[in-house]
Amino acid sequence: MAGRDSRKRSNWTNWLILLAAFGLVGCDKIKPSGDSGQATAQVIPTVASEGLKPAGPQKMSSQADKLGFIAKLPPTTQLYFGTLNMKRHLEQLSQTTFFNEVTAYLDDKTPAPTKDGKGESGPAVPAFWSDDAFIAAGPGTVELLAVLSELARENNLELYQKLASLWLPTDEAAPKTTDQLETLLLKVQDLSVPEITIGFRAPDAETGLDGILTSGMRKLAEALGPKLEVTLPDGGRFSLHEGKLAAALQAWKLPESKKLAPVIEKLSAKSLSLAYGYTAGHALVVIGSTRPQFQYATDPEQSLVGNTEWDLLTPQAAKPLTFIGWADAMILEATHQGEWLTPLLDSVLASATKDSPLSGLHKGLEPQLKALLASERRFLQHSYAHAAMLGWWKQGLHVEVHGGIVEDAVGQHSELPLAAALDEPDVLFGYAGNLPANDQQRFSEYLETWAALLRQSALSYIDKQASSQPANIKPWLEEQVFPPIQQFYESAMKLARTGFGPQRAWVIKADTESGKESLPVPSLARLATVTDRRALSRAWLEMEPAIQALQTALPMLLGAEPPKITKEVMSGLDVYLLPVPTPWPEIQPCVAVGDEVFMLSTASTLAESLAGRMRSRQPAIESGCSMWRLNVPLLKQLVTAGSEASDAAAFFKSITRWLTPLGQLRHHASLKDGRVKRLWSWEMKDPERFD
Repeated sequence: MAGRDSRKRSNWTNWLILLAAFGLVGCDKIKPSGDSGQATAQVIPTVASEGLKPAGPQKMSSQADKLGFIAKLPPTTQLYFGTLNMKRHLEQLSQTTFFNEVTAYLDDKTPAPTKDGKGESGPAVPAFWSDDAFIAAGPGTVELLAVLSELARENNLELYQKLASLWLPTDEAAPKTTDQLETLLLKVQDLSVPEITIGFRAPDAETGLDGILTSGMRKLAEALGPKLEVTLPDGGRFSLHEGKLAAALQAWKLPESKKLAPVIEKLSAKSLSLAYGYTAGHALVVIGSTRPQFQYATDPEQSLVGNTEWDLLTPQAAKPLTFIGWADAMILEATHQGEWLTPLLDSVLASATKDSPLSGLHKGLEPQLKALLASERRFLQHSYAHAAMLGWWKQGLHVEVHGGIVEDAVGQHSELPLAAALDEPDVLFGYAGNLPANDQQRFSEYLETWAALLRQSALSYIDKQASSQPANIKPWLEEQVFPPIQQFYESAMKLARTGFGPQRAWVIKADTESGKESLPVPSLARLATVTDRRALSRAWLEMEPAIQALQTALPMLLGAEPPKITKEVMSGLDVYLLPVPTPWPEIQPCVAVGDEVFMLSTASTLAESLAGRMRSRQPAIESGCSMWRLNVPLLKQLVTAGSEASDAAAFFKSITRWLTPLGQLRHHASLKDGRVKRLWSWEMKDPERFD
C-alpha cells in the first residue's frame, strides 16, 4: 500500500493540517524559547491530570495495559479513536480468499505507483496498521466540528436542490450555495487550531518517526521555524517547531479574490506548532495553535480511562480487542443532524419554476414550513452524555458503547415480547422496542404540523388555480374533507394513548423465490402491545363516522360503498382482511387484534406467521430498551433472486458474493446503572467460504 500514487497518498496530510488549523484552542502567539536561530533544550515536568473518579469495584484503569495510549491522555480529551491488536487480526485476515479478492478489487481501482514504487508519504500508511494506532483531539474540537457540521447541512441543502431538479422543473437562476472552500474559510477565520495527536506503537524512536513523518510533515516543520528539542521525565524526546499558519496554507492553492484576501491574511497570521517524537513506546505527532504541554498521565486513574463511563466496559477488556473510542457529549451534540425532510421539501418548493404546478407556493407556506422545521428538530433532538466504546472480535465483530444518547431517548428497560417476531427466518429486517415517554407527544406534534402544512398547501394551490377550478371546491374541502380527517386523526391518537402499550415492532419479510424478473415485493408489519382491547373498540367506533364522512365526500377515491371487510381467526387473533386491489398477489392488507398484540400488515400470511410465533415463544423473553436485526444472508439471497433475469445479473453476483462471510447484524440497547448500553454484533462466518 505504500506504493500508491503520491498525489493520492499525500493529500491526507494536507487535509489534516488544514482542518486542524481551524479549531478553537486559543490563538495566543507562541514565542520560541531562546534565540530565533538556535534551538534550546527543555525538560517538561509531568503533572498529574485531574480525572473523574470511577465508581464501583471494577475500574477500567486497572486494564490500562490492554488499552494503548488512551490510558496516558488527559481526561480533557474530547475525541479519540484507536486500533488495538489490529496487526494480528489483519495478518490472519490477509490469509483468506475474502481479503485477497477485496484487496485485488481495490488495487484495480487505484492509480499505479510512482516510478520508485513509493508514494510521497513513504511508509507512513503501513505503519498505521499496527497494534495501537490512534488519533486524539483536545479542547476546541467541539467548535471545529460544529462548523463542519454546519457546512454539511449546507451541502445537504445543495444536494436536495439537485435531487429536486431530477424529477421536478426547477429554476436554473435560483440562488445556489457558495463555493465550499470559500465558505469554509469565511467560517473559520476567527478560529484557531485544536491540539490533535496522531500516534502508533513502535519498537524504537527511529523506526517510529520514519513511519509517522511524511515528507509533507517534514516540509511543514522546516517552514514553521527552527527545531526546539524537548525531553520528558520518562526519557521521551520531541522535536518542536513553532511558527505561523501561513506555512501550512502555502501548500494549498487558495483562491485569489478581494473578498477572501483579508480572510487569508488573518488566517496566515495565526500561530501553529508541530511536534513529533517518541515516548512510552509510541511515535507521536502533535499539532495545534499552542505549544503542546506533553503532560501524559503516569497513573491511568488520572487519564481519560479514569472517567466513570469506562467502568461498565471493564469486563470486555479481557476479550480480543480490535479498537477503542471516546466522544465527549458536546462532540455528539455538535455533530447531530437534527432535520432533513423539511429542508428537502423547502428546496423543492423554493426552486420550482413559473411553469411548475408548485410555483408560488413557497412564499405562501413560509410560516407552515418554519413551524414544521421547528417540530422536526424537536422530534429528532436528543440529549447526550459522554460515550465510551470498545470493539472486539469473537466469531464476528462486536461493538459495545456506553453513554451517548441519554436514557430519556431510548425508552424504559423491560421485557420485549414483540422481539419474538424478529427471529422468523424470512424476516429481512425487524425492530422491537419501548417508545420513549415523550416520543408519542413529539410525534403527535410533528404530525399536526404536517397536517397544517398540507391543509394550507391545498388551499393555496386552489387559490392559484382558481380560474380553472369549480367555485365550490374550497368550501367543499373546508367543510366536508378536512373535518373528518381531523376527527380520524384525533381518534387514532386517542387509540394509541389509551389502547396501546409502550412497545412497538416493525418487520420486513422478504420472499426469495427464484425465477422472478424483478426484486420480490416485501411484506411489512407493524406491531404494538395492547393494554386495553375495549379502548381499541371504542376508538374504532369513534373513527367509523369519520371514515363514512370521507366516503361521502370522496366516492371516487374510497368507493361509494364501504369495503366488505372479512374476518378470520388466525392463531388466536381476530384478523380483518381489507379488500384493497393491488397488482401484487402477495399484498393483502389486514388488521389483527388480540388481547396482547395489535398488528397492521400488508400480507395476511405474514400476520398469521407472526401471530403463531408470538403464541409459541419460549418463556425466556428478551429484555432491554430496544433491539433490531438485519438478515444479511437473506439480503444476499433477495438481491440474487431479483437480479437473475436482469442484464446486470453478473454485476450483482460479483458484488453479493462478498456478503457470503457475513451473518446476522444485531443491535441491542439496554440500561445499566442508569446509563445507556448499546451492543452491535455482526456474525462472521468462515471468510474463505464462497458460493
